[in-house]
Amino acid sequence: MEWTNAISLEDLRSKGGKAVVNIGPKQILIIEEDDNLFAIDNRCPHEGYPLAVGTIDGECRITCNWHNWKFDLKSGTCLIGEDDVSSYPLSLEAGQVRVDASGPSLESIGEKIMQGLRIGFEKRQYGRMARELTRLDMHGIDPKGAVLEAILWSHDKFEFGMSHAHAAMADWLGLYEQAEAREERIICLNEILDHLSHDSLRHSPFPYAEGLAPWNAAELVAAIDAEDEAKALAIVRGACAEGLAWPALEGAFTEAALAYYQDFGHALIWVQKTGEALQRLDQRAMEPLLLLLTRSLCFATREDLIPQFRHYAPSLAALTSFGDKTKTPSINGLAMSGVPQALDWVVRHAQEHTPEALFQALLHASAVNMVHFDTRRSLEPYQTPTNSISWLGFTHSLTFADAVRILCGRYSEFWAKGLLQMACFIGRNRPAIDETIREEDWRVSDQAAFRKTLRDKIFDHGLAEPIFSSHVLKTGLAVFQLADQASEACRDSLFAALNRMFSAPLKEKQVRRIAFQAIDLVSKDFAS
Repeated sequence: MEWTNAISLEDLRSKGGKAVVNIGPKQILIIEEDDNLFAIDNRCPHEGYPLAVGTIDGECRITCNWHNWKFDLKSGTCLIGEDDVSSYPLSLEAGQVRVDASGPSLESIGEKIMQGLRIGFEKRQYGRMARELTRLDMHGIDPKGAVLEAILWSHDKFEFGMSHAHAAMADWLGLYEQAEAREERIICLNEILDHLSHDSLRHSPFPYAEGLAPWNAAELVAAIDAEDEAKALAIVRGACAEGLAWPALEGAFTEAALAYYQDFGHALIWVQKTGEALQRLDQRAMEPLLLLLTRSLCFATREDLIPQFRHYAPSLAALTSFGDKTKTPSINGLAMSGVPQALDWVVRHAQEHTPEALFQALLHASAVNMVHFDTRRSLEPYQTPTNSISWLGFTHSLTFADAVRILCGRYSEFWAKGLLQMACFIGRNRPAIDETIREEDWRVSDQAAFRKTLRDKIFDHGLAEPIFSSHVLKTGLAVFQLADQASEACRDSLFAALNRMFSAPLKEKQVRRIAFQAIDLVSKDFAS
């Protein structure tokens, strides 16, 4: 312990029983109340207002009058509010009030901060989570460990498995590793925790089936195909028990994700982002993330089974091989194609071109497609479900393309499915295309400056709903990565698409549209 003479009892009483003393960087409030002495931080842990002007009641409590937070004077426990205030041991010797401001052990400090962080996480207290993360960082405790804990706290609260929170986590972790400023590092981690908290908030646990089965890639794919979650989870648990790392499993999960054109592209995106996250997290994150991923694949909607995509299966059957031309084919007309035409384009051009060349063409067409989005489909309320197309329909074509680039680049046997599913995105967006929009109006002349502007926007997006901020993040970073390997023309279209999206108004909640669609559907069962 490190005792410091803080103030004489006589001086303390002359000041009305409250005095603020500075010990190192700490500003400590010493209080005498009913012949008892207390020492706590003077700065309220909420926003830093001085507790010295707070109100002390007869129950050993002090109230910060700015926001009515109340603290126990002895322990520092927050009785009403969020964060606890630090309290310090003190003694009275020879008329001197002595304070030990050294604090508890680093291990105890870390445990207390994590306790507070968990409370903030379970209540989605954004400000508190930021403060607790900062305390970890300032104490020299790796704050990234909080991400692993948040995964463990919440992974069984996701009824349908993985969500955008987990996919965005991989991108935020990437930015965290690049960030030099503490402010940006805290933003990255706090955004991860906030999204995980949002998506699991107040949910009861949805337990994962127990059981263990030997790792078998083919059996995992078959179990997911049969939507047999219990069997698939047992195989995944078996892989973890055997000590297998993600690279040994990635091919099987890629096969399962591309078995259908499914879940609006999320299935493959989730697989790719899971691998990316696991590269940046402790090994203990593997099992909970794989349980989440497996559950989501078992629940994935299989959109190639609906009439809109009925041409997908015969197109896949017809695409049996690729040519050897490495030059990117012309995309004339492709970006404005419907689903059958886009699928046919892939099958025809595959006879001569390599999959990598076709990928570049489909990527370019997807970007052109996005530039021409008719935003009335997103903004005007009176739209049927079929016509309710938003920016997300276009951003997914790019984030899915990035996953195809990475995973089909590793597992070439899946190129046919990946390319045809990219074509499905192009075709499904055809009804929302406005051909009068001119791409040159949205061209970005200084792409380096644009990247910086977008990065700044990501770090201060101002969006309340994480589903929207995660798409700002994921789409922006995907375009940066895709553009680095694209032709000049494709790169120009990618940045034009991004520029147009970020310049457009965003409608976070479709209030009138939801009411209109509900009335339109339900009224069909009633006489007019």
